[in-house]
Amino acid sequence: MGCYAQLKPQEIAEIPGVDMVLGAAEKFNIIQHINDLTKQEKAIVHNAPIDETNQFVTAYSIGDRTRTFLKVQDGCDYSCTFCTIPLARGASRSGKIEDIVRQAQELGSLRGEGNRPNRS
Repeated sequence: MGCYAQLKPQEIAEIPGVDMVLGAAEKFNIIQHINDLTKQEKAIVHNAPIDETNQFVTAYSIGDRTRTFLKVQDGCDYSCTFCTIPLARGASRSGKIEDIVRQAQELGSLRGEGNRPNRS
């Protein structure tokens, strides 16, 4: 699932043992797809055109790494010749500034306390 699956879904589907391929937007629906999964002869591919991907899903990590990671943007509006991000993740999008700032403040206070929050 993710970027590679968005760019080359059929290539992944042909790998022996692969049952399902989820593109960039569909990875956020993994629970639904797993619950509906039944063994098929060929891999099931769930992959929408990248220009239909417009949702921003917040994410962070804390506690299991040296540094805390807070996602503030997904996708990109530039088309650099060496980069596949716009093709794999779609146009640039982010959460509301006030939500990102609030989440950063929460993570900062949790980091200071040594607590491990649930991931969003």
